Amino acid sequence: MSGTLLFVHGTGARHIDDELSRLRAGLAAERRLRDVRVHGVAWGSAVGPAALDVTPVLPPRPPGPEPAAEVSPADIAVTEWDLLLADPLLELRMLAELFDPGPSGPDALDKRLDAMALPELGHVDRATLERAIAEVRDAPETTDAALAVGDAADPELCAAVARAITATALRTAPDAPIGRAGAVRDELATVLVTALEPIPEPAEDVSRGLGETLVRRVLRPLAARLATRSLVRRRTPLLDPATDVVRDVAFYLRRGAAVRALIAAEAARVEPPVVLLGHSLGGIAAVDLLSGPDRPGSVRLLVTAGSPAPYLYLMDALDHLRPGVPGAAFTPWLNVYDRADRLAFCAARVFPGAVDEEIDAGVPFPAAHGAYWDQPRFHALLAHHWPE
Repeated sequence: MSGTLLFVHGTGARHIDDELSRLRAGLAAERRLRDVRVHGVAWGSAVGPAALDVTPVLPPRPPGPEPAAEVSPADIAVTEWDLLLADPLLELRMLAELFDPGPSGPDALDKRLDAMALPELGHVDRATLERAIAEVRDAPETTDAALAVGDAADPELCAAVARAITATALRTAPDAPIGRAGAVRDELATVLVTALEPIPEPAEDVSRGLGETLVRRVLRPLAARLATRSLVRRRTPLLDPATDVVRDVAFYLRRGAAVRALIAAEAARVEPPVVLLGHSLGGIAAVDLLSGPDRPGSVRLLVTAGSPAPYLYLMDALDHLRPGVPGAAFTPWLNVYDRADRLAFCAARVFPGAVDEEIDAGVPFPAAHGAYWDQPRFHALLAHHWPE
C-alpha cells in the first residue's frame, strides 16, 4: 500500500513530533503499511491561538483543603505503577519489612531468575530485559525480601520481583510506551510471573495470602491518596478557562476556517491517496472539512480517533452537518474509540456509512485519549480500510 497518512492533532498540542514518530513506528510494524508516508498538520503552531495567561482575572482560591475527588480502581492501579516506575524495588523493600525471616530464599530465587525462560516481546528487547533481570537479581532489596519471605516460589515474592523487573526494563527500554499503553506493561509483568513458575504449597500454609494482603494494605492506600491528589491537581487545569483544551476549542469554534484551509492545503501537496486522520479536535476539523464544499479530492478515507465530532453533531455545533437538515458525512469513514476515553464517541448510529471500531489500551482517562497510536489493532484497522 502507498499514499500518505495526513495527521491532524487535537487540543493543546504544539509539538507533534512524538505523535508522528509513534504513528510511523506503528505503520512500520504493520507489513501492509510500510510504504505509507506520515505527514502532520501542526495547525496549533501555524494558525492556532497563542499562549494565554488569565491568572490575573481568576478568582482567588478559597482557604482550606481541596474537596476530596472520586478515585477509580483503575486510577489507583496506574498510580501503583507510577510508584514502581519511580522506585522499581519499592515492593521488595516492603516485603522485607512485612515478613519474618523464613528458611530459604536468596540463593533459590537467584537460581530461578537465572533459569527463567525470557519471553519474546516486541516492545522490550532481550538485552534490556536481561539487564533488568540482572539488576533486580543483584539488588540488596531483592536479597532482603527473599530472606524475609523465606520461599523463592512464594507468589507474592515472584509477583513483586516480576513487577520490579518490568518497571526497571520499561524505565530503560528505548521508546517504551509505558504510560501510553498499559497492556504492554501488564503483559510483560504477567509473562515474567509465569516464567518464574511459582510452585503451589499445601493448602494449610497461609503465608502467601497473608503476604499479598499485607503488601496491598500498605501500597494501595498510598496509591489511592496519591491518585486523589493527582485528580485534585488536574481538576483546576481541566476546568479553568485558561487551559489549552478550552482555549483551542474556543478558537476553533470562532476561527475554524483557518484550520480547515491549512488541512486542505497540506492534503493537496502530499502524495495521494490521502488518508486524513484526525485526533480529538482534529477529528472535528477533518469531519467539517470533508463534509463541506472545499473538501480536497485527494482524500480517500477519513479516520477519527478519540473524537467528539458525533457529540457536537447532536448539539448542532458542526460547521456543515446539522441534525434534521439534508446532508451526508464523508465516507468511507473509520471512527476509532476507547471506552475509557471520555472524549471519544461513536459515529455509525448517527452518520450512515461510518464504521465504529473499539480499541482497548488498558489505561484510564486521560491516558486513554492519547494511547491509540501505540495499539497494534489501530494500525491493523488502518491497513484493513486503506484505500486501494
